[in-house]
Amino acid sequence: MSDPVHLDCNAATSIDLWVDGEMSLYLRLHYGNLPSDPVYGRAAKTAVHQVRVEGAARIHVRWLSNRQATDALIRAWQSLTK
Repeated sequence: MSDPVHLDCNAATSIDLWVDGEMSLYLRLHYGNLPSDPVYGRAAKTAVHQVRVEGAARIHVRWLSNRQATDALIRAWQSLTK
C-alpha cells in the first residue's frame, strides 16, 4: 500500500527532496515574481510552468492550467446537472 496523501493546505507537511532542490535554486540564486518587471517576471513565469509540468510528470498526472481546470470543472458540473 502506498503512503496516504494529506490534502490539508494549512498543514505542515514534509517536502519532497526534488521539490526542495528546485525551490532552493529560487530561494538562493534566482529571484523575482510573476508580476515583477519583464526580465525577472518572465524568468519566474517560465520556471513556475516548467516545475509544474515536471512535478506533474513525476507523480504521473497531467498539469492543467487554472483555466483548463476551471473549464473541466464546469463541464463536469454541467454533465451532472443535465
